[in-house]
Amino acid sequence: MALAKRLIGGADMGSVSFGPLLFSTQQIAAIVSAAVFLTASWPLGVSVDSRFHRWSSTSVGLFVVVARVAYVLVHWSTFVDEPLRVLFVWQGGFSWYSGLSAVLIMSVVSFKNARLVVLSLVPISAAAIAAAAIYLLIPGTLEAPLPNIAFSTADGRTLSFEELRGRPLVINLWASWCPPCRRELPMMAAFAHKANTTTFVFANQGEGRGTISSFLAGQGLALDIVAMDQNGTLARYYQLRGLPTTLFIDSKGKVHSVSVGELSKEALTDAVDAVN
Repeated sequence: MALAKRLIGGADMGSVSFGPLLFSTQQIAAIVSAAVFLTASWPLGVSVDSRFHRWSSTSVGLFVVVARVAYVLVHWSTFVDEPLRVLFVWQGGFSWYSGLSAVLIMSVVSFKNARLVVLSLVPISAAAIAAAAIYLLIPGTLEAPLPNIAFSTADGRTLSFEELRGRPLVINLWASWCPPCRRELPMMAAFAHKANTTTFVFANQGEGRGTISSFLAGQGLALDIVAMDQNGTLARYYQLRGLPTTLFIDSKGKVHSVSVGELSKEALTDAVDAVN
């Protein structure tokens, strides 16, 4: 657990942590933009038209629902066998353009007045600017080459990351005590077994071989490569905080993207496709 404490606190690549709480850039952007939108709408409801109060609160809910539904429809083939995952909004998966379009349409329908419709663009624009600012302020993908380091694996081998250069690579930082890690591992393990062009490395953070083996056996999981990163070397090298975190690295060893928090099957598929 000492390692877990070192992984918490501050802002880092693709994430922000507040004490024990870890938020991805997308989550922070969504929270801040929603707050800015509601705050900017309030004066309009007070001094221009009281309908802005109901419009603003309804718009937030409409945006979330439409953005989620549109995303699910596009990726329906992966949801059809597990329809309850439609409700797993914490995994991400929203069509932001669809949500914004729905809010703009509702503005026209609600106000039926050109002046009021134009004024509704003020909080919408403020929210968009706030989201863009979050993406600019929080560090993005780190320009770092594949590290020339080696780890022992859970099955007693030695893994050199330099030897993995030449094909796309997914590195998942996880630990058995981490609830979202435990939730996403079965899906990621099944995906890894079918990924013929991509190497998956499950880098356990801070736990011993016995703990790892017992956990995997108890969960009925088979992972081809489990690196034992007991000192959090990868987290420090890539400037990462919190678990789970997944890096997607191209065949040249360059980080293409980083996902913080529990991954959905759709997000994993899209990220793997992007590095192949």
